[in-house]
Amino acid sequence: MSLTYMDGGILHQRNLVLKTYLENIDPVLKAYVNDEDLRKCVREFQVLRSLGRVGFPVPEVFFCECDSRFLGYPFIIMQKEEVVQKSINDVVDGFASTLANLHNLKVAELGITVLRPPEDEYEFARRWPIHFKHNLNLETKHDKKLKKDFDLAIRWLNANVSNNSCPKYCLTHGDYHPGNVCVTKDSKMIVLDWDSIEVGDPAYDVGYAYHFVKFFCDPQNPDLGERTAERFVSQYKKNFHGDISGRLEFYKMVGILGTSIYYSSGLSNPLYAYKYHRRKVLPTFPFLSGLLILLGFPFIRWPLIARQLAAEGDL
Repeated sequence: MSLTYMDGGILHQRNLVLKTYLENIDPVLKAYVNDEDLRKCVREFQVLRSLGRVGFPVPEVFFCECDSRFLGYPFIIMQKEEVVQKSINDVVDGFASTLANLHNLKVAELGITVLRPPEDEYEFARRWPIHFKHNLNLETKHDKKLKKDFDLAIRWLNANVSNNSCPKYCLTHGDYHPGNVCVTKDSKMIVLDWDSIEVGDPAYDVGYAYHFVKFFCDPQNPDLGERTAERFVSQYKKNFHGDISGRLEFYKMVGILGTSIYYSSGLSNPLYAYKYHRRKVLPTFPFLSGLLILLGFPFIRWPLIARQLAAEGDL
């Protein structure tokens, strides 16, 4: 949306983004199932304000509305940036150093009251096998062989929790990948989508982003993707004021396992698939993508059908 206003006799115009938080609204009662949406709204607004004050590259935020009576859900309003298209190959160094700069920030000095650090040095690592086991037990279906692999990976994580204590927690983005950064016309990198922000192990962000860098680089050229991902890690280590080397393999496993379980659930459950493709495939006409995925769902694992539904990348 666009805002036009007069200031000192001069006409100004700003392009704005309205970000809403919808996921836990009960479709019948039109009320919150819990306070998660409200917490996400307040948390992201406070984080963006705090990061903006210390000069970290985030969108400028103007307003946070927690009262759902205005639009039916909480929302924030922020600056819309004019961006240019860049491949991850072109910006990998900046992508890595930006993440390192986030992790180098001192949490206590940011004044983000909605975030709480883990209770001990093992808590962050300990949560992941519990989290994945819970996700696998939800009402979603997975290929039997794949589920067996998931179970083995979860057991491996559980067995290695004691080897992955974090000596110093920091701000973690929680969903850091090339799709959540943009480059403005003045070559400034902006980091988006902070609703997963928390205080955690910096190795998580690196391990999670590692696999996405490989994919975004060129899914048809694994060697190039591997080299770019390794360059990302190398550049990150040069800029980060700490050492994540001993924990990186653990969080690479966490990153790929979490993504795999999510996509496996999506392809095996039409409601999950509808939700995912509603956001990702046809953002201009979301109802069309949802309709397509539901109509084609029984045949989605056929390559021809997958291509038509824009689901080939998921497969």
